[in-house]
Amino acid sequence: MFLLVIALVLALCIVPVWIGARVVGATRKDFAACFGALVIALLTGSFITAHVRLGLPSWHLGGTAIHPSDLLVVLVAALVYMLVLGTSYPRGLAVALIQHVLALVLVAALASTVLGPTLRHVMR
Repeated sequence: MFLLVIALVLALCIVPVWIGARVVGATRKDFAACFGALVIALLTGSFITAHVRLGLPSWHLGGTAIHPSDLLVVLVAALVYMLVLGTSYPRGLAVALIQHVLALVLVAALASTVLGPTLRHVMR
């Protein structure tokens, strides 16, 4: 069951990058390239989130704090997608934005279904 949950989470993370790469017409849009780009973008994004402090106040929207470093994470993810998927920077930015929007939609849809509470109990 745990491996099924890991496979589901992995698929939900890779599909938005794969769709974004297809939409913008990247040269490398196969599963392995999208997986590699996602892993590198997540590693650099977590490094930026953990170590970069811009000293700017965060915005609070709907009970969620949005930090200025989140914008930096999206810009660096666009650079990673540009380099790994073989596209231009504006298209890499489009992939990053498509990935973030689709990931938010998928998380909201998953949390609102029966699967959300089930995953919460499985991951304890």
